[in-house]
Amino acid sequence: MLLGYILLFLIDNTVKSQTTHPITTTSVHTPTQMLPPLQLVANPDYPVAAGQKIILQCSALTILENVTWFWQRQQNHTWADVGTGMELSLTEPKQSGEYRCGAKRQSAEPSLSPSHTVYIIFTRASAGENLGIAAFVLSLLALMIIIAMILWMGWQALNLTIKTSITADKGFPGPEALSNKGTPRINSDQDVYMNYISNNQQNYTDLDPSSMTGDAVYSSLS
Repeated sequence: MLLGYILLFLIDNTVKSQTTHPITTTSVHTPTQMLPPLQLVANPDYPVAAGQKIILQCSALTILENVTWFWQRQQNHTWADVGTGMELSLTEPKQSGEYRCGAKRQSAEPSLSPSHTVYIIFTRASAGENLGIAAFVLSLLALMIIIAMILWMGWQALNLTIKTSITADKGFPGPEALSNKGTPRINSDQDVYMNYISNNQQNYTDLDPSSMTGDAVYSSLS
């Protein structure tokens, strides 16, 4: 019986020595860095016509370094990235919609601005604008025609001058000289006579219309 107590005592000590103590662990919580709030400004801040530019600008209340700026547009109830940088330019009607900007850093949660809705309206040219464009085009055509005529007249005058100088160099009288060497000038206040020979007799004919003796027949002086 004594031997039984000894065996029970040894077994109890062996079980206690094999019991392991629980290991306690402590988790270290690293606080996440937060970026300051962002502000979105549109210039101009009203609807514009197609072709006019709207510039969206993103800024923070404090100076941010080592951050990446990005732009998002809401499409089909989700936000899709549409650009990077602190500014975004919009000019087409299909770019109308709701926008927001953001800034992110590798060790911080991204910061987003409130959304802003942009309206770019498609407009058709009015009748007055179409008439103005047509008048401008016609004015350009008329100006081109006038310039072409001036150049052509200048070219013709230059050719005439060259021909006159060549004729003078060869010893031939020019057009003005030939015109001045024709028949002598007749004074309309004096009587004009024409000398002719008929039947071997020299006669003179008075060319004054008042001295005509018949139809197309002038009086003759012997």
